[in-house]
Amino acid sequence: MSRDQIKNEAFQRFIAHFPEGVSEEIKDYVTNHALLHSRYIFTRRVSGIQFGYCTHCEQEYMSQDYLKPGSKVTCKKCQSYCTVKASGLSRKYLRDSAYVVYYEKSLVSKNAIIARGFYVERDFTGGYYQVQTKYTPIYRYLFEPGNSEGYYASNYRGKWVKDDKVRSCWREYSYSFEKHCCFESIVTAVAGTPFQYSTWEHYTNIYHDPDMVKFFDLYCKSPCVEFLTKAGMRYFVSAKITGNVTYGAINWKGIKAQEVLKLNGQQIREIRMHKGELHPLTLRLQQIVSKDGSKLSLSELHEIAKKYDACFEDLKRILKYTSLRRAINYIEKQSAIERKNRRDSGPMAVTRTFRDYIVDCKELGLNLKSDQILFPRKLHEAHQYTLKQVKDNSDELLNAKIKKRAESLIKNKFERDGLLIRPANSATELIAEGKALEHCVGRYVDNYAKGKTDLYVVRKVANPDKPFYTLEVQKGKVIQCRGLKNCSMTKPVQEFIDVFSEEKLTKKKRVESTQPQEVAV
Repeated sequence: MSRDQIKNEAFQRFIAHFPEGVSEEIKDYVTNHALLHSRYIFTRRVSGIQFGYCTHCEQEYMSQDYLKPGSKVTCKKCQSYCTVKASGLSRKYLRDSAYVVYYEKSLVSKNAIIARGFYVERDFTGGYYQVQTKYTPIYRYLFEPGNSEGYYASNYRGKWVKDDKVRSCWREYSYSFEKHCCFESIVTAVAGTPFQYSTWEHYTNIYHDPDMVKFFDLYCKSPCVEFLTKAGMRYFVSAKITGNVTYGAINWKGIKAQEVLKLNGQQIREIRMHKGELHPLTLRLQQIVSKDGSKLSLSELHEIAKKYDACFEDLKRILKYTSLRRAINYIEKQSAIERKNRRDSGPMAVTRTFRDYIVDCKELGLNLKSDQILFPRKLHEAHQYTLKQVKDNSDELLNAKIKKRAESLIKNKFERDGLLIRPANSATELIAEGKALEHCVGRYVDNYAKGKTDLYVVRKVANPDKPFYTLEVQKGKVIQCRGLKNCSMTKPVQEFIDVFSEEKLTKKKRVESTQPQEVAV
């Protein structure tokens, strides 16, 4: 059997779950909800008498009172709330449209539900008598225990194409027209199916999943969603749907509570007693201390989670060599030393320095099992010492990769108030930068070349070749900006970086959206 035949059979099995055409329930929802605003009374005059035609009930009547164009009035025939339009004025752009997602029961399986996404439109540009609503199918979804599928209508292929993963079309039309999901249809669709227990009603306000398709996709693969919701851990479900961090705390394939949370019964009872008031990272820290022997209470773990949330990925690397209790105690002591020396003493800064120091030690072949090596008395000085010993390599291939990266980032070059910022041009420049400023930017050269991080040099306009500050950016966010001997930013530099970030990294770009091909159903 050929690949095309296999694809065709798979689609036939998929499409069998869906009814043909558009049901009266969908039409009613579109008419009385999605396109409720698309009701007009068009006026005309005959021998000085004004007549009004209602596009909803499609009846015309003689008006007793003057109908002023642009005003809102109630139709005398059907009592609809309508906008008055003068029939003699141009209707060149008068189209009302919306994207609608509607859920239904499967025609094949009593345990499955389906959803369809339609582009709906009422077009008044030609005439306003008996205007019909056009329904253009955009996306079809199938949700059943253990399986979820999505097919989209391909305009250029003229057929339905299976999507690699179930996705929402919602954001594709974010600037084009109104969008609606019929939650009442979900209530009807899930009744009598396993999805009635999914707790979907708790997630109807998620910005990244307003049509609920990502929720049902997740529930098909991870029924533990029900347990997490009822256990007061809705954060993890929302984070999983929206792509936010879940800290690796959940076993999404688990069924029993101990499997899902990776803890024993007593530990789970302790967490549930807090009724969802703990920081989400607390659960992951509880899993860690249950293995490394750190005796820390849930309250202590909660405070650590709040303080070290932003640098947990760095902390995880450190925990390969020590316990959570010892790591936190050491970082706190080093933070106090940094404060006395008026250097950046925040959790992220010190944790990252600790992480970089460990990386240096590994490269130098130092014994990290020795407390003397792993926990130097003064971390900052120890890091400076290892930096000088680490040989930073700069070969032609690496420089070629960095040159391409610099060319792709040159659009972010920025100048203001006597300062300028530009992407680093080569490994040689970055190594020289690290030596001149006595910090570890040379350790990031490889990640910069591979596109894992973005590195910029900050200069004074009056002296553009002299290293001043070095900036690291990841996914459009400033990670760190260090000057001589890893010093933090001065107020003028901080203000400069804030403006740079606003202008070059976070400034919203207008999203262009294409209108789907109209197909009347």
